[in-house]
Formats: sequence, C-alpha cells, structure tokens
Amino acid sequence: VLIIQRRYQARCCGKKSRILYDKMKKAAILIQAFTRRFLCQKRYTRTRKSVIFVQSCVRKYLAQISFKELQKKKSVATSQLKPSLPFEGFTHSLLYFPPVVDLEK
Repeated sequence: VLIIQRRYQARCCGKKSRILYDKMKKAAILIQAFTRRFLCQKRYTRTRKSVIFVQSCVRKYLAQISFKELQKKKSVATSQLKPSLPFEGFTHSLLYFPPVVDLEK
C-alpha cells in the first residue's frame, strides 16, 4: 500500500511540476515575443524617420536646383530685353520730332 501511495504522490507531484513548467515556458515565450515586437517596432520607427529625413533632404535639394534654374531663365529673359529709349512707342512723338532729312543729296 505504501508503494502505491508513493507512486501516486510522485505522479501527482510530477504532473504539477510539468504544469508549472509549461506555464513558466509559456510566460517566457510571451515575454520574448513582446520584447521582440518592441525592438522590431523601435527599429522600424527609427528606419522610417531616417527614410523620411533623407526624402525631405532630396526634395529640398531638387527644389533648390529647380529654383536656381528658374532664376537663371528669368535673368536671361530680362537681360535679353532691349533697353527702352525715351519716347519709344509713342506715335505722337513723331509730330514733335520729325525725321532728319539729309539735305546734301
């Protein structure tokens, strides 16, 4: 009878310790999963911020280049305009300043 009792108690004790071990193992796996998730999320956020920063720098650089080209085009366009003379474009100025006729011919 004592042998049967000991075996039964050992079996119950073994079962309890297996259940406790399984609970601890599941808890450790959960902690590891949360830690991995946290680290991956942190790495993703850092990478995303870096990518956004690089994209904004590239956009800024391209905008500066296009702005400089636009300024060049504008300065070339304004420099190609001929300087206007006084009274140019006024038709009534011919009344006051008639063309000079060469009398020697």
